[in-house]
Amino acid sequence: MNSSGSSATATCLAQSELPWLMKVISDFDHTLSRSHDEEGGRCPVTHEVFGNRERFPEIVEKFVQLEKKYARYEHLTEGEERVEKMEAWWRESNQVIADQGISRSELSDIVKETKIQLREGAAEFMVRLEQQEIPILIFSAGIGDVISLVLEQTMGRIPANSHVISNMMAYDEKVGGVLALTNPTHDRICIFSDPLIHCFNKSGAMVAEFSPLHSCISSRANILLLGDALGDAQMAQGLGKDEERILKIAFLNSKPEMLSRFTSAFDIVIVDDQTMEIPTEIMKMID
Repeated sequence: MNSSGSSATATCLAQSELPWLMKVISDFDHTLSRSHDEEGGRCPVTHEVFGNRERFPEIVEKFVQLEKKYARYEHLTEGEERVEKMEAWWRESNQVIADQGISRSELSDIVKETKIQLREGAAEFMVRLEQQEIPILIFSAGIGDVISLVLEQTMGRIPANSHVISNMMAYDEKVGGVLALTNPTHDRICIFSDPLIHCFNKSGAMVAEFSPLHSCISSRANILLLGDALGDAQMAQGLGKDEERILKIAFLNSKPEMLSRFTSAFDIVIVDDQTMEIPTEIMKMID
């Protein structure tokens, strides 16, 4: 844990006029969800629900080809080329999935069969936020429909305070526009709606594109931010409000050699812990 300033920030948040000025911004894959199960086996991220080679041989093969094509650009220093390549990787991967014409019911069954699991205490954490009337923005470069299904299947419902900002599927017809809604009578995935969200454009500027959501959270200046990647530390950047009261918590699920870089980017770094114990204790301070 990086204690420098973290206790003071947490105390500041707790002593503010909360929960009325509070919001939570969280990644999903390996943040709200587990990175490994109780036996130590790796848990998949949302794109990996299509990783069963027997069921989706074409998807798996194309994913392998795309990784060979684009993965080397992920570790470039910051620049336009890296962003362009990551956007292409995400867009082409999403289209590979859409081209399969998977139905809603099939997608639900696929998610049920996967090993995506919420962290221990994550469901209770989200219910606590709902009771406190604190919105949580689940901000993910993964697949929003999969996230929603995981929450529904695990919790029985999606809490009313929870907002998924992610790559969303559209069914049976091409849908344009940021907040385009799919027709419930349409059944098969045909495309992903814009905006495309990838690992290098997860920031407050993207949230602003979801204008109804942005307007309802813009007055909440205090932020608890949760992530598992260095880029997640920037998820609140550009929200346009007082951003000095941000407590940034990272889950370092692997690669302990990255600890020093994580402690430079986050206030608290939780190493190889598959629970939501620390974020929950912080929210208890706000009651």
